[in-house]
Amino acid sequence: MKKNNLIIVAVIVFSALFLFTLSGCDSSDPAGESTGGVTAFSDCGGYPDPGMLLKAFNFDGDFERECDKTYLFYELRGNKLLLKRLNCGFNCCPGTLLADITVSGNVINIVEKEDDGAMKCHCNCLFDMEIEIENVSPMTYTLKISEPLAPETNDPIEITLNLATAPTGSAEFYRGYYPWCEDGE
Repeated sequence: MKKNNLIIVAVIVFSALFLFTLSGCDSSDPAGESTGGVTAFSDCGGYPDPGMLLKAFNFDGDFERECDKTYLFYELRGNKLLLKRLNCGFNCCPGTLLADITVSGNVINIVEKEDDGAMKCHCNCLFDMEIEIENVSPMTYTLKISEPLAPETNDPIEITLNLATAPTGSAEFYRGYYPWCEDGE
């Protein structure tokens, strides 16, 4: 009888440990899986007045677009990360502008791309685009953006965002080649 009780106790203990171990292995984001994509984009040449767009985005500074740079503006609103990208290089006839977004731990990777089914033109152009990412926590992230027309040797878009202490901010990245102008001309 004692041996049966001992076996029952052992089964209960090992079952409890097994269930505890399974519950501790969940590495998912407690806020839910981060998702998102492009919510809007301009025609070739960008928005006529990006300053108006940025004022609605709570950007307080003056903004003058320079043709040899690409820009990133960001703001965390609740659990949604809003990104405004100005002067993004794409084919002149991209169809729809898209973004593949992955969030892994504290790294956000965005791959900007064009609609694969679009009839491409024999030219490139600068566009503005807006991206939203859901279920983002106010913590520090490394944001990496891959641009379709930026060569690997160029200044990559990689920035540290401390959304807990600075939920809004901006950065600019030099692009001195087509479709961006060369040295501001």
